[in-house]
Amino acid sequence: MADAALFYDCETGKKHPVAFEGDNLKLQKAYLEVSENAGEKILVTLFGNYELRDKIEGTGKEEFLVVTKFINIWPNIDCNGNLGTASLLNTYWATQAKWKIIWIFSRSWKRHSLFNSTRQ
Repeated sequence: MADAALFYDCETGKKHPVAFEGDNLKLQKAYLEVSENAGEKILVTLFGNYELRDKIEGTGKEEFLVVTKFINIWPNIDCNGNLGTASLLNTYWATQAKWKIIWIFSRSWKRHSLFNSTRQ
């Protein structure tokens, strides 16, 4: 099926088809709102589990992602935590006191994974 959604697990590097149930509809809608190109990989945060099911094409079984709760979608962020080109160094924030960001510690995004809506 050419239009089945795929989930790329950042931790394992494996890709899995996404089951058409649970919170999949919210995930699909969020993806369509932010994707610029068909099949574009976009980082998502969600709760779900893998279930062994019949393959979409061919015979045998494969692991499907069942999305139990869609949390958020993060355009322009990849599995390595690359956050695009915006820099916050030397940025000032208006609060009761002025703060200047001097250094930002990196944070691992490996628990998040990439999602695209086109099976390749």
